[in-house]
Amino acid sequence: MTYESPEERRQRAGIIEVPLPGKSAKKLNGGSHNGAERRHGNGATRGQIEGVDFRPEIESHKAERAQSEPLPVAPAPAYVSVFPFTMSERGLFKRIRAKGADGGDEEGDEDTAVEKHVLRTVHVSAPFEILGKCRDPDGNSQGLLLRWSDDDGRTHIQFVPYSALYGDAAALCGGLADGGLPVDERRVRDIKRYFRSVEVDARVTRVTRTGWHEICGKKVFVLPGGTIGNDSSEVVMLDGSDKAPYEVNGTIDSWRDNIAKPAGDHLLLRLAISTALAGSLLYLADAESGGVNFYGSSSKGKTTVLRVAASVWGNGNSIKTWSATGNSFEASAVVTTDTFLAIDEIGMAGTREVFSALYTLANGQGKSRLNRDASMRPTRAWRVMVASTGEVPVETKLAEDNGRKAHAGQLVRMIDVPATERACGAFDSATDGDSRALADKFKLAASTHYGTAGPEFVRRLIVDGVDGDAIRELINGFAKANVPPGSDGQIERVAGRFGIIAAAGEMAIEFGLTGWDKGAATAAAAWAFSQWIEAQGGGAVEERQAIAQVRQIIEQYGDSRFQSLADSDGRPVNDRLGWRQNTADGPEWYATPENFKTQICAGLNPQKVAKSLSERGMLRKQKGPGYQCSIRIGADKLKVYALKNILEEGQET
Repeated sequence: MTYESPEERRQRAGIIEVPLPGKSAKKLNGGSHNGAERRHGNGATRGQIEGVDFRPEIESHKAERAQSEPLPVAPAPAYVSVFPFTMSERGLFKRIRAKGADGGDEEGDEDTAVEKHVLRTVHVSAPFEILGKCRDPDGNSQGLLLRWSDDDGRTHIQFVPYSALYGDAAALCGGLADGGLPVDERRVRDIKRYFRSVEVDARVTRVTRTGWHEICGKKVFVLPGGTIGNDSSEVVMLDGSDKAPYEVNGTIDSWRDNIAKPAGDHLLLRLAISTALAGSLLYLADAESGGVNFYGSSSKGKTTVLRVAASVWGNGNSIKTWSATGNSFEASAVVTTDTFLAIDEIGMAGTREVFSALYTLANGQGKSRLNRDASMRPTRAWRVMVASTGEVPVETKLAEDNGRKAHAGQLVRMIDVPATERACGAFDSATDGDSRALADKFKLAASTHYGTAGPEFVRRLIVDGVDGDAIRELINGFAKANVPPGSDGQIERVAGRFGIIAAAGEMAIEFGLTGWDKGAATAAAAWAFSQWIEAQGGGAVEERQAIAQVRQIIEQYGDSRFQSLADSDGRPVNDRLGWRQNTADGPEWYATPENFKTQICAGLNPQKVAKSLSERGMLRKQKGPGYQCSIRIGADKLKVYALKNILEEGQET
């Protein structure tokens, strides 16, 4: 008979050693599952692994301010043995039965052998822990959560779905080996068998995006380093966050003293920091994704503004560029959900990539995709606040593609803000006018003190019980104070975007995170909003685009493609759009209804264009409904759109 150590006897009986912090090991006697041989050997309670509680408790306000990092998953060992497998720091081993023993050794055979039939133990894989049974917040996508250290001492955490246990064993083991967990090539089928046999009490909720989630009926905020607001026994794990831009260095106090307080003297920096914080309010306020594009001349401090904003959630010097983000915008949005996505140099990206990214931002969810069995995969979704930089506005960038017009929905989500026209470029002041030295100072600070303000801001939202009603009240107050009477709905939407930015900044002031005076964030947002309204000529985006397009056509073709009424019986001009004549009130151009709709208003809504022109006194119409009028051309009387005052100075676009 093979010698059996005391440890092996305890494992076979379903008794494991559980090292409790500060105490001696404690024996837990487990029940049975198809006999004592199949007992799982993990007696940890749900929400705990090997006696260690993962729960990041919410402390008092003072403690909340002092502690800025999310609590990580505790590194307690969670080795699980189940007959005929034994797991320890030496690895996973399997007991091989004697020839002729009751029960086979092939996959699917029942393990009915008893200890006296065991001859030897074979090595299956390197050691790994099973942290718990995983599933998403809806109870789907179930599997096991593994943790191991590779040969270089790096820790890996990987989710193994139960569905993988019904596929190719070699593919499953190959995925583990890629992460530094080698499996004996002769025992690949045993890994699947081990996973199917194992049972664990610990439960882990697996989520695939950052930000707000409902776990056990309560709102929590998930980041790669841990979960904020989770006071239940449920462990929450963020999967697929290896490229997320979240890092921490320094403390909330060092960030406030070295970045936020100095930034308070500069309007654009206050706006940028408030924008970075506003992402965490989107879910609570039921607001849509959006952002701002800081544009202006090169080497004036735009990138510094972006780096200061990025320091709210991570290393300010680790911002992405449009050229590296364009094709992966969806993935970038997922890993920054409810936080902040900083993208530098919009000019480096292709026009079509920017166009697609803006629609991706607006949609808030990815494309529908199929699994191998033709079932629908879960659609990825996101909410994110974005800040971009570039030398030109978004609309100008999109027009580089053969005059492509930006849709209004895109321009009211990614709002252009002039960023290099302050006293010292992007800054309001600088010692001896040296804006470069000031920029270098902020860049150094953003790479030294970072990643603490965002999590701390979320903690205070939770601790203070801030809800959607409180946020919407601040947004509505901003709009009421800054939206001109009788404004278009698009202006109100943009006001809402700046309103949530102002709300985030003012809350951060109230929480003591910035050191700014009350109202400083609102003043920055109000200035940016007024700049946007001025750039639109006081109207909606489509109205400005319509007037600009009509004016361009008249300037370009007013003489060549509009035939003079005095020569109406002569030879028609090439590609005629209509007729023209000088009147006592100035020149007028008469476009046929078909040409007005298909050429003059190409890409626009003709009815809205006519309405905008009429309201601005740029379209002569007769009494009654409609925007056409009748004129006599030779012996015929035709319905036309009569354009006037098109080229007059003072008609703002």
